[in-house]
Amino acid sequence: MTFYISTISIITALLVAKLLTKTVLRKTETAPFVMELPRYNLPTVRSVVTRSLERTWMYVRKVGTIVLAVSTVIFVLLQFPGIPVDSHKAFQLQAQNAVAKFEKSVKNTDFEGKFDQDSLPALVNFYTDFKRAKLNAKGAEASKAVNSKFEAISGEFYSVVAPAKGDKGARKANRALRKLTSDRNKIRREMKELRLESSLLGMFGRSLEPVTQFAGFDWKINVALFSSFAARESSVATLGVLFQQDEESNQKLEERMGESSELTGHGDLAAVALILFFILYPPCLATVMMIKVQTGQYRWMVLSIVLPTAIGFGVATAVYTIGNALSLTGIQLMSVTYFVALFSLLLLGFKDSIKRKAMPDEIPIKNV
Repeated sequence: MTFYISTISIITALLVAKLLTKTVLRKTETAPFVMELPRYNLPTVRSVVTRSLERTWMYVRKVGTIVLAVSTVIFVLLQFPGIPVDSHKAFQLQAQNAVAKFEKSVKNTDFEGKFDQDSLPALVNFYTDFKRAKLNAKGAEASKAVNSKFEAISGEFYSVVAPAKGDKGARKANRALRKLTSDRNKIRREMKELRLESSLLGMFGRSLEPVTQFAGFDWKINVALFSSFAARESSVATLGVLFQQDEESNQKLEERMGESSELTGHGDLAAVALILFFILYPPCLATVMMIKVQTGQYRWMVLSIVLPTAIGFGVATAVYTIGNALSLTGIQLMSVTYFVALFSLLLLGFKDSIKRKAMPDEIPIKNV
């Protein structure tokens, strides 16, 4: 897949160059590309280390400025205007029902009436912290140390979180606590998802979804693509904000996106379409501005935005549609796309070569 990504960009660049030569630039006089090359010498260790440090520092500065600024703006725009009042009341009702179920489950046990509005959230947080610590503990000794630590913090909470084998009441309360924690996480997840969907950027992504769904892009991918126009690296940070994880989980971004793709039904075909779209997607904002400076005309700047977007979305839509129709896997779909593009490039090259050979070297001037 890495080989395909690194080489298909060259193939597509040549194909797009041929397309522009036959359409937009057909009336423009062509000339061979001439560039003076420096003298090449065997690199030294000092030059390699210096160059590596310079490029690393440039990237760190970019991440610390542009990417951080874009991520901050994206995060703020994803928080407003917030959850609607009616939905907020519905979530509160769900939370009250979950607490009522817990109280009903611990009825007729030693824990009946022990947890009020203040201590019950503390118990849930205690259980969440205990569960996270047990997951991160490596080995039997570390697990025992976690038990001792949390038992010292609160013996009453610990008796519910880690009930003894013979204590039926504690085990019953533990089952009710696990159900309450699961309900709370579900409510929080739904609230977080609704907040993102009803935000300013969420509404923007939703407005594009009726069109982008043909390429396998949902509203979250739309928002990430929009933010990447400022800087390519910011798309990853945006996806990290959109695909948030639960408090007790420690998943990587690709794992969270994988779980989301299983729910939405997009999967690896949408991933291939997204990769191809990114290859053909317009350059970042700084590059677009330099196009205006170098050419001195706004039309080339606009063309550098519109044409790659149209080509990229067309290719992504065609690839995603064909992949679904033929039930291909991601790597199969990428392989077919790669070799179709390569064959098209070779075909155009042979066609131009035959045409040049058929043309005479000199065109005789007819006598008048």
